[in-house]
Amino acid sequence: MQLVIVDTAQIQPYIFGSNRLRENLGASYLVAQATEEWAWKHLPKPNNRSAQNGFTKEQIEAENSPLAAEAIYAGGGNFVALIREKEDANKFVRGLSQQVLKEAPGLQLLIDCHAFEWSDSLVQAIRDAFKRLAEQKRQRTQTAPLLGLGVTVPCQGTGLPAVEWVTPIDTDTGYPTSAEICAKLRAVDEANKELEKRFAALLKNKFEFPYDLDHMGRSEGEFSHIAIVHADGDSMSERFRALGESRQDPAENRKYIDAVRQLSEQVKANSQSALYNLVDKLIRRIDPNQTSIMHNPDGHLVAKIELRANDKSKHKPRWLPFRPIVYGGDDVTFVCDGRLGLALAAEYLRLFREEYADLGATACAGVSIIKTHYPFARGYTLAEELCQSAKKYRSDNHLTNVCAMDWHFALSGLAGDLKEIRKREYANRQGSLIARPVQVTNENALGTWNAVKESVSVFQSDKWMTRRNKSKALRDALRQGPSAVERFRTMYLRGESLPDGAPYFDALELADWYIPLEKSS
Repeated sequence: MQLVIVDTAQIQPYIFGSNRLRENLGASYLVAQATEEWAWKHLPKPNNRSAQNGFTKEQIEAENSPLAAEAIYAGGGNFVALIREKEDANKFVRGLSQQVLKEAPGLQLLIDCHAFEWSDSLVQAIRDAFKRLAEQKRQRTQTAPLLGLGVTVPCQGTGLPAVEWVTPIDTDTGYPTSAEICAKLRAVDEANKELEKRFAALLKNKFEFPYDLDHMGRSEGEFSHIAIVHADGDSMSERFRALGESRQDPAENRKYIDAVRQLSEQVKANSQSALYNLVDKLIRRIDPNQTSIMHNPDGHLVAKIELRANDKSKHKPRWLPFRPIVYGGDDVTFVCDGRLGLALAAEYLRLFREEYADLGATACAGVSIIKTHYPFARGYTLAEELCQSAKKYRSDNHLTNVCAMDWHFALSGLAGDLKEIRKREYANRQGSLIARPVQVTNENALGTWNAVKESVSVFQSDKWMTRRNKSKALRDALRQGPSAVERFRTMYLRGESLPDGAPYFDALELADWYIPLEKSS
């Protein structure tokens, strides 16, 4: 019997290396296909795939088992299977590798294939295989691709020789593309069909997910920012690892398979349910005329997102200001209009915790809010860095059953890493001016997202919005320190006190554009 594990390398650069949303979407779809659908396709038959694309109850180790192969689990960027015959295992490796080379050029696939006896520990065999894969990743020689012979035109995205000239949607200006970019673009329509099939009950031909960042709802001359949200489950790999701790005896091999498969399927179902409910809440936030999302507390307009219509579609649906890019596991990335980024990220974390209540699992999120046409890869890298910042905050403060979130709003570009940016832009002699990262809980306390939201609502009230000079003066006073804040209180608030510890600097930065998911009363 052969134990076969499929893994991938350099996924983030492959998916997020482009500034064009369509290319990111296609790349994400190809990664999922390579480690799920294509892997199933090349698995020898008969195998344990059910008609509903789940797992049958047949067991490859059973006496007189008809199975030529059994997939243990598929998802999270991995495919793990047992294949009875070595020749069939070799055919699987060749077939999958050839399909990836042809249909997903540029995607780096790693496969470990080793002999396995059922009398051995499956837990240890899988651990050893992943160690070998990790070693392969570290020792891979970075080869320079052939940049073309003779007269060639470089691809704008990869720098490799272009093989096609592509004309984007809504424009007559084309651009040269390499085989890698062409493959990603060819996958977009299938990726969109699969996504809209999952959310058909919510979209109802009235809404569609956008293909282009310019369809996110940007307001010309007012607000032209997107939010890239990266959320990741906390200690999820440790949960999978823990399943093997009590099942290392070969007699427990089948129990280990059942446990890993159950957790893998549960993670997939829970995360998809959380994302589904998030889209449902976003659609409910759209105004009754189904053309915009408005935020007008106290009767004055703070921000408005116009939903553009897709005039090329039969039903002329409106583009949602939201698009999932990576989803299906505990690692989720989506992009949306910048004004909704924090509200959607916080709500996703809340829904994630609800879905995983029986496991007690939590997640953290990073939100980078950047200009629409700022390099997407840089924005995604920042979102990842912010997510790690939130995880560190959660760990350093020994928080349990609590999600955490961090964010950065880039008015222009991004110079330096997160630590450098915050030291330069969000600190004075007394220390940090900001409260983030924050807990995302239902508690109304300092150090939580709710505390930030409450402070934002204060600065979005008529009392402050009609006097912008007062908001600017408070921000300047906060930068200068306690004595300047005291002078501000005397001059502008007539001695009225400001609550100690409230996240005012964070709230002032959000006041002019933040849109909550709760409608104004």
